[in-house]
Amino acid sequence: MKGVKKPLLSGAASEVITPFSQKGEVDYGLLENEVQFMLQKGVTGFFVNGLASEALMITSAERYEIAKVVREVTEAKAPVLGNIIENSTLDGIKAAKIYEQLGLDAITITPPSIYKYTNDGLYAHFIQIAETVKIPTYLYNAPETNTKLPPSLIVKLLEGNDSIIGLKDSSQNFIELLTLLDEIKPERHFELLSG
Repeated sequence: MKGVKKPLLSGAASEVITPFSQKGEVDYGLLENEVQFMLQKGVTGFFVNGLASEALMITSAERYEIAKVVREVTEAKAPVLGNIIENSTLDGIKAAKIYEQLGLDAITITPPSIYKYTNDGLYAHFIQIAETVKIPTYLYNAPETNTKLPPSLIVKLLEGNDSIIGLKDSSQNFIELLTLLDEIKPERHFELLSG
């Protein structure tokens, strides 16, 4: 399982909100200040390029630069998870490789938000991206993308690749989360991030 024996995250983890200048450009200086402030206040993990970070409003190059800045500011004092928010599997693979090269601790994979994938298509999308890197992978159940991951698909993904170590869930559907947790084998390493 890519060497992960204990949870990657513990304590308060936070999504990094992308700051913009008055001209609409990413403000990297303010980004550095934001991360330094959160470190000083005890944040123990960082999630970059999620939906609340306006990841769909910036370019791939800007997402990679944001990840690089956050990694540099944290100086490995806290884990950094890079979110992959791509509609194509090939672009997702590219993003995963870049995040790994930047020294991020894990990736999360958001379901494609424009094109509808079948469950088999989603399975292939997640597995192909996860198998590209040696760092741990989390699935991201983000119904805001118009693709909600059913518990049965999550369980199948967990059984199909032990590099997938967990789920970041923003569905707020506790019945489905309980159903999912009940279906995961007790010996299976699994981390649930909510929010």
